[in-house]
Amino acid sequence: MAALSRQSLRSSTRRNSYLDGPPATAIHHNTSPDQPLKKRARETSSGEDDIQAAKKQKLRLGAPSLPKSASTKDVARALTIQSNKSANEVVTQPSVRSRINNAVQPLPNGVPTTTQTTHLTPKPEGSVLRGGHGISEGEKRKLRSQDGGSRSKSELSLYFPNYEELVSIEPKETEFLTIETPILITDETPKSPSANLPSASPVKHALNKPRESAISMTNGTSQTPASSQDHGGKLNDAQKIDFSSIEKSAGHTTDDPLTDTMYFKAHRRAERQEKRLRNIEREKAQHEKVQLERLLDGLKGHDWLRVMGISGITDSEKKAFEPKRDYFIREVSSLIEKFRVWKEEEKRRKAEKEQMLVDEDDEEDESIAAADVASDGDPPDYSDVDAWAARQLHQEAISATGQPKGRNRRHRPPATAPAQPLPPEKPFTSFYSKPYLREAAIDISEEQKLEESIRERDSMVGLVETPGLPSPGAAFSVSHQRVELDINLVLRCLKGKTEITINPHSKDLRTIRLNCRQCELKRLSINGKGAPSVLYEEPYGRARLNWHAGASQYHMLRQRVEGQLRNPPEEELVVTLPKSIRIDELDTSPVEAQNVHLAKSLGPAKRESRDASVIDLTQSSKTAVEQTARFTPITVYVEFIIEKIRDGMQFVGWEDGDLRYPHAYSRNSSLPGAACCLFPCVDNPSSRCTWEVSIKCPKTIGDALKRSGLPTTQLNGATITGGPKNVNKAMPNGVKGEHQTVNTDDFPNFSDEDRALDLSVVCSGDLTDEIVDPLDPTKKTTTFICTTAVAPQHIGFAIGPFEHVDLSEFRESDEDDKLGQNAIPVHGFCLPGRIDELRNTCLPLAKAIDFFTLTYGSYPFTSYKLCCVDDLVADTVDTMSLSIFSNRLLFPEGIIEPLDRVTRLLVHALASQWIGVNIIPKEPTDAWAVVGIAYFITDMFMKKLCGNNEYRYRQKKASDRVCELDVARPSIFDTGSLIWLDPSELEFLTVKAPLVLFTLDRRLAKASGSSGLSRIISRVFLNAKVGELPSSTISTAYFIKTCEKLGHAKLDTFFTQWVFGAGCPRFRVTQRFNKKKLVVEMLIQQVQGDQPTERDLEKESFMRDVKEEVYTVYAGVVQPVFTGPMTIRIHEADGTPYEHIVEIKEATTKFDIPYNTKYKRLKRSRRQKERTAVGAGLDFPGDAQDDVLLYCLGDVLQSEEEIREWKLTEWSKEDEDRMSQESYEWIRMDADFEWICKMSITMPGYMYLSQLQQDRDVVAQLESVQFMAAQREHPLVSTILVRTLMDRRYFYGIRTAAATALSTHAKDELDWVGLHHLEKAFQEFFCYPDSPMTRSNDFSDRTAYYVQCVIPQAIAKVRDNIGRAPFRVRTFLLEKLRFNDNSNNEYSDCHYVATLMSALAEALSSKPAPSDDTFEMDIEDGDDLRFHRTCLDEIDRYRRLDEWIPSYHNILSTTALDCTRLLAKAGTIQNNPADFLQYTQDGTSDELRVNAFTNLMDLGMCKNNAILRWLLFVLGTDPSPYIREQMFRIFAKALGGIAIGDTSSRETAAATQNEGLIIEQESSTEARQADLARKQTILGALAALKAEMGANAVLKAALWEAVTSPAISLKEMGDLLLVCSLLYTPVTSMEDREGGL
Repeated sequence: MAALSRQSLRSSTRRNSYLDGPPATAIHHNTSPDQPLKKRARETSSGEDDIQAAKKQKLRLGAPSLPKSASTKDVARALTIQSNKSANEVVTQPSVRSRINNAVQPLPNGVPTTTQTTHLTPKPEGSVLRGGHGISEGEKRKLRSQDGGSRSKSELSLYFPNYEELVSIEPKETEFLTIETPILITDETPKSPSANLPSASPVKHALNKPRESAISMTNGTSQTPASSQDHGGKLNDAQKIDFSSIEKSAGHTTDDPLTDTMYFKAHRRAERQEKRLRNIEREKAQHEKVQLERLLDGLKGHDWLRVMGISGITDSEKKAFEPKRDYFIREVSSLIEKFRVWKEEEKRRKAEKEQMLVDEDDEEDESIAAADVASDGDPPDYSDVDAWAARQLHQEAISATGQPKGRNRRHRPPATAPAQPLPPEKPFTSFYSKPYLREAAIDISEEQKLEESIRERDSMVGLVETPGLPSPGAAFSVSHQRVELDINLVLRCLKGKTEITINPHSKDLRTIRLNCRQCELKRLSINGKGAPSVLYEEPYGRARLNWHAGASQYHMLRQRVEGQLRNPPEEELVVTLPKSIRIDELDTSPVEAQNVHLAKSLGPAKRESRDASVIDLTQSSKTAVEQTARFTPITVYVEFIIEKIRDGMQFVGWEDGDLRYPHAYSRNSSLPGAACCLFPCVDNPSSRCTWEVSIKCPKTIGDALKRSGLPTTQLNGATITGGPKNVNKAMPNGVKGEHQTVNTDDFPNFSDEDRALDLSVVCSGDLTDEIVDPLDPTKKTTTFICTTAVAPQHIGFAIGPFEHVDLSEFRESDEDDKLGQNAIPVHGFCLPGRIDELRNTCLPLAKAIDFFTLTYGSYPFTSYKLCCVDDLVADTVDTMSLSIFSNRLLFPEGIIEPLDRVTRLLVHALASQWIGVNIIPKEPTDAWAVVGIAYFITDMFMKKLCGNNEYRYRQKKASDRVCELDVARPSIFDTGSLIWLDPSELEFLTVKAPLVLFTLDRRLAKASGSSGLSRIISRVFLNAKVGELPSSTISTAYFIKTCEKLGHAKLDTFFTQWVFGAGCPRFRVTQRFNKKKLVVEMLIQQVQGDQPTERDLEKESFMRDVKEEVYTVYAGVVQPVFTGPMTIRIHEADGTPYEHIVEIKEATTKFDIPYNTKYKRLKRSRRQKERTAVGAGLDFPGDAQDDVLLYCLGDVLQSEEEIREWKLTEWSKEDEDRMSQESYEWIRMDADFEWICKMSITMPGYMYLSQLQQDRDVVAQLESVQFMAAQREHPLVSTILVRTLMDRRYFYGIRTAAATALSTHAKDELDWVGLHHLEKAFQEFFCYPDSPMTRSNDFSDRTAYYVQCVIPQAIAKVRDNIGRAPFRVRTFLLEKLRFNDNSNNEYSDCHYVATLMSALAEALSSKPAPSDDTFEMDIEDGDDLRFHRTCLDEIDRYRRLDEWIPSYHNILSTTALDCTRLLAKAGTIQNNPADFLQYTQDGTSDELRVNAFTNLMDLGMCKNNAILRWLLFVLGTDPSPYIREQMFRIFAKALGGIAIGDTSSRETAAATQNEGLIIEQESSTEARQADLARKQTILGALAALKAEMGANAVLKAALWEAVTSPAISLKEMGDLLLVCSLLYTPVTSMEDREGGL
């Protein structure tokens, strides 16, 4: 294989590179010996041959034999003497390379000689050096086609010195002098007379007499010549000095007076310099590796000829280069493999050195000097610079602490004098005065620097102090865990066993801490021996006060569970190791030790089956290798039972009255605290290990109904303290009661067909076997194995009568062929009867997993499974190779509305398998990277699935949403540590983090010309697969480093602003055309600092604001200046767009943009004529070619008849004249979407019109529509909007935005032109010609469907001058709802009908605005009352129809309740809570039930004690965790409304309207200040809430009953205790007790 010619690839130290000789390409044809060597350049093939011959000649020189200890200078001197002696000392240049070149100059006859002393001189022009002969210019030359095609410069020539020879397809010419040509160097010069004289130099004497040896061998014994034994006798006039007298007088000592410490100071600088050079070489080598990987990708790609530097050949000639391509691929691959081996060796050496230093620090109690004396006397290895640098730091630490050398640091001798008080020590920072010296000494990487800077930034910002994710106990790690669960589905209990293989991190490990909740331990052993002490504090058993407490004693209960409410929670199980267990250091290699213990942990079944694939896959796991035991592993075995599972697992359909199909599943969470509810473990995301899970359950539903209580066993070998005393009275999880035997007759709801349904187990990992229990044939055991190390929170399972769907069948055949073995099987599981919905919902997932595999890398697991269940809190739950999602997401083929939303949710669940499960954040603050990357690749697939317009439209809407939300909030970096605080924190992170990565992708793709962020993400996934990410965790510093490395740009400013900073920029742009200079003068100002810092509180986010106040979370400081590039696109008069990139560096940026067009701008009069001609179907005869203008969009409704019929308005003559004076069409700011900002441009409206009609970018079109929607009502703007709505070529989002904006132009002053346009558009699209009667629905066109839904919504917003919807609007909506026809439509119209119902209710609820100078009685005539009754009857008709024929998610009933609430709030109908309470009963669908409670609380029913008590009862007792979660959200929103005064003000307004009189009363200044404080400050709102609700005894009792309910989880208990702290003052005495209701 061709050797690398770069010095950085050949050696890692200067010494090795010097001994190996200079690179071959470094030989230049220099005429002067003093001319410096230039950089390596690409040589011709003949020149390369000469260079290779010179290198071979150098190796064949007859150099004399030197001892191994000879230095480099000795070697160079020997070569110099050897060559110069033969050349009579002619060559004077002190360079080994030049002497070698001069020594091998051939004579014309081909015989090499060393007598020639001429230098290599450049050939004259017209000749080329080829094999030592010059070819004149007149000789025949070859054509490019004959020479194998034209070859441009290729980077391969940098790594292959003979590149031209390798790539050439011509036969190799026979060289006169080749590598195999023998060269004999002889000395033909006559010997001088002085040759026989004694030489003064032993080396020169040995070289002059090479055959004479200083040591002769005779019969196998060495004899030293007499001349070499006594040199002193041959010295002339030499004085002898005897030192024996000095030695006797001084005394003999074995201590070296010149110890190593004497040389430390002198060698420090050289060692640091050597260390710095090695780091530079390492960086160069890493750069070479990246270049080689890029070349390898290019060689394997379709454009491999360009990589090889070949062009201008035909397809037939292309085949001739394929062997060359294969050769280069093999060679480059081998070079990359060498890099990998080198890196692994570097890691191994580094680990050995670190371990050596740790061992030395533990074992050496003496000082360094004493340790040197006690050493074995071997000389130090001066080449090991790392060890010496570490030792140097150790020496400096000793000298800095001031400890006496040679003394024991642990036991100091007693002081003879009283100790003087020591001055206070200064904080220690570093041994070095300069930071770069420390970095060079300890080799700080760029990633470590970023992490240190991030930590410094966190210490300076006063955020909530949230602990990170520590390693499990910091004293051990878990390498493997085996779990066996025997689940009783009817009794909701289980019996389990677990075996945890622990790798200690030190010999001093004495206690093991595990997370374990709601378990009753039956047996616990360590390595088969009983534990001497087991301390177990079960949190659910402690989460109750054993006396009659009340809500005022909430603080006592919170103290009991405070440790489990933290993040991460405290360990509940503490086990003490027996004294007989010794922890010894293993002698075996790490991999072998890991394999042995993994083989033991996998059980005898796997060993007997000889299943080697399990061990092989485990060996390939990077985490398993990293967690290799250096000490003797410990096995913790625990047997336990859980009676009445309270948390961690959900049972559905097993209770009496629940008619759903019975099933059960694990309740996984992204936060710790869920997995430990089912089995003891280290419930921490950083604790990742391999798993073996065995689940025993009944075979069928009928077998499950026959099961009874669990058998009990005794705890052996351990003494448990702190656990429950009597399980029958109070179970460990706080549930009271005893088990009872269950008979089959207790479940009459199950038919024989239901009982015969088989129960399936779906679990994370790979299914290994499913066997029937030999002792109980009605039960089966299913075993799964997880060979990839994951955290306990990512182990999930589900049990139920699931039906299987192979979703891989939706994969196209060509995709199968393209993927090959990388084609991942996709399985779907659903409850009976929902297969069609599952197929329709999960249709894109096979295509999505193929897209991710081809774009970002192979799938990290072996298969992907989806299982849909009921009562799931979140929409999706991500576990290893399994996504559990809610049945709420399933939708049939006839439903259109949830298509985009559900598809994005499921694709994100799939993307989370790559990053989210396989790769997790290193620290909580790094969660933004995981969330952002997962959603970024999700949006990339949605872009491919739905198109670029849909993608950019969604990104623009998300950008506007972020600008609204990112006010007084922490940065996304800090938000990662607040996810546990409130669900809205994660919602904000899911919106902003992917948008930040989107802007980063835009900037990288534009700046470096690379593939953007996709390549970076692919590299991150690849590094996680090969093990370069420790424990598959990603940090912010690592992500920044990878982006800068692959993006070839410095991104510290970008991440400082968008990741570590908060807020969004707001730009105000002004522009003016300077006709004298022919430039556009622009001014860009950042005005985000002018925005108000205080915002009004909202009841939806009230609880989040309270939690941030309680935990002292501070908002991020809004940056006054955001910097970065911005693309400005000016569309000039000729229609050509000119882009200009401006660097924003200051708050105010002024610049001039040159003007390029020399033609006059087209006049609008010419365009008007063209419009008229196009509308009439005639050709427009332009006077010149420049007058021709092609209208892309919005050129509909142009004829005179259409203008008259549609009441359209054209530009006035003044506007035409003003437009004709403009020099450009429009200016587009941030044309490449590189900013998340609000942009305000002072640009005339007609320029926005040009942008709307001629710019193809959907973002530009949306910005134009948003500008027009913000303008005052005008018939011209309405004309522009209706033309946009009527043009089908526009993206549907632009058309719907135009329809929504039309409602603002429907005013009486404009003769209701906007309303006329909306009605006319609906009639044109969806009604019969010239008739208001609606045609039968046809939703086959999704664009038309969205337009059909949005027009009624826009019409419902039309108001007259007094704020009431006109009768014309209400009539229109009622007719469309009454005469809706869906008989011929293949799609359901439930969402469309719900839209019409909401629009009609909104129009009916409009009330006149209060007037100051007039008083009008709200009296309606009879016709109006009858019309209202008709509208209400129509709404109620659809509600009753939904009871008989349920719609999708009962959307018609939920919409009817929303309409009732809207009308009741407006006072149109009477407020009757009974209309909603009937839907709050158990058994109602979850959506309808939640909607009923929401409407009740929104109507102010939170002050109704009966309804409030009912809501809290459901919150504390409902078996569905989804219902309980929604109830708390509704309750918190209701409290927020009371706190900010939203409910009280509405009730006051309603009271005044009912009485018909308003009594105005002057309010005091204090009252106004208090009202303002409760609306803008948390403290003011909490004070108002406590004043209004704190004295409510019914609320106090019901709230405490919900807190102490045995059905809620610890998290729900913590949320309710927080509410108690807001309402009540803590009371420790027994005086404040709440009685029953």
